[in-house]
Amino acid sequence: MYAEIFALCEQASSDKNRLTIVGTFSGMDSYAVPLPIQPFYVAARIRYENVEQGEHAWRITILDANDRQIAKPFGDAINIKMSPETPFAWQTITARFEGVVFKAFGEHTVRLEINDKLISSVPFIVHRIGQRSG
Repeated sequence: MYAEIFALCEQASSDKNRLTIVGTFSGMDSYAVPLPIQPFYVAARIRYENVEQGEHAWRITILDANDRQIAKPFGDAINIKMSPETPFAWQTITARFEGVVFKAFGEHTVRLEINDKLISSVPFIVHRIGQRSG
């Protein structure tokens, strides 16, 4: 299995194997932490080979720099089926995260695991910007 797409975005939707992604990003700027952020999506398109048919459990987690979860994981199971002459099947995932609070500046990690194996990850950077003038 292979993650063809794995992205943070403002909006995502899927219809069967068609994935629509709007407003990709890699983090947020902030004057201070903790930083509660608006709801966002993680979108993925996974390609399975014919030999990978069967039940697969996937999970998306958000971890801080110390590998501690900072949001409730998002996951489900899928049963991949295809005919012998079909070389691939695809799964699209749109996971909406809300209520996420980043408690520290720096790099956080968004991970996609399938059957407890890391398939893909992207950084979520909380970048400190200068002091507010006032």
